[in-house]
Amino acid sequence: PDPLILDPNEPSTQVIITVTGTYTFEYRISAPGCPDELAVLNIELFEEPGIAAISGGNQDVCETDLPYAISGSAPQPGETVSWRSIPALSDGTATFSPSNSENTEITNFSVVSGSSTYAIEYTISTGTTLCDSRDTVFLTVWEEPTVASTDADYETCAATTLNLDANVPVVGTGGWARISGPNSPNIADPSSPNTTISTTVPGIYVYRWTISNGPACAVSSDEQTIVNFESLGRSGDNALTICDGAEPTLSADATGGNGNYSYQWQVADTNCSGAWSDIGGATSAAYTTPVLDVVTGSYFYRVIISDDGPCAAFTSNCIEVTVVEDPT
Repeated sequence: PDPLILDPNEPSTQVIITVTGTYTFEYRISAPGCPDELAVLNIELFEEPGIAAISGGNQDVCETDLPYAISGSAPQPGETVSWRSIPALSDGTATFSPSNSENTEITNFSVVSGSSTYAIEYTISTGTTLCDSRDTVFLTVWEEPTVASTDADYETCAATTLNLDANVPVVGTGGWARISGPNSPNIADPSSPNTTISTTVPGIYVYRWTISNGPACAVSSDEQTIVNFESLGRSGDNALTICDGAEPTLSADATGGNGNYSYQWQVADTNCSGAWSDIGGATSAAYTTPVLDVVTGSYFYRVIISDDGPCAAFTSNCIEVTVVEDPT
């Protein structure tokens, strides 16, 4: 149908057009005795495109996710589509492949200082920007966090405070978490790569150092294991009574340490406060004395226990062996 000019005799009027295409309008001014003045106006009417919509809305992306797939609403026949990052709202320029399909991949981002924001625009067009339909989403692109690395596992002895040590994140933030242990000590500063845990007891502690950066990138973590041995000690008796002529066997009954024990038995010359000397060859967990007689009365022994771990050697209390006459 032809366009409908609502006020054809007025210099300004409205026109109703119902079919897309190019239309030519003439505006003529006439006066008696004068040639007409004529003005020509061309109007091109475009079809309104479909509604542009990007799937997923605003999104978080890790830089390692490239190429990153993104989709828009499908165009109708005769419509074209395009993708771009809006420069004024973006920290860099995103690259699309292809840039003229509703289904595309972002193949390049620039990430600055841990994360960058990109305004991604999807356009459906029927040939003129006047009718373009656009949708915009914001992508936050996160840099991959620094690889977490703890110091070497270590052993200590009867410590009530233990050190936790790891690398300083270049990208992201770090945090310590207890994985296992005989109790749950307080972490002085969980976000510091070099911190301490207090009120520790003997046992094996495992703590994890995790570095993260944003919600999209996988975290990086490493674990530090600390073995806190109990101090070396002895659980046996410190006094023994035997009959005249006996050869008692004394036991070290070692406790604590890492279990790889070494022993040295000693004897005192007079009493528990006397001078001590090593007994040659007495380097086992058990020591059998020579024959002890009632004349001497009392004998005094002790054992030095050590291992190949971090614990200091332990010298036992004096073991007093009292010899009495055989009963009649």
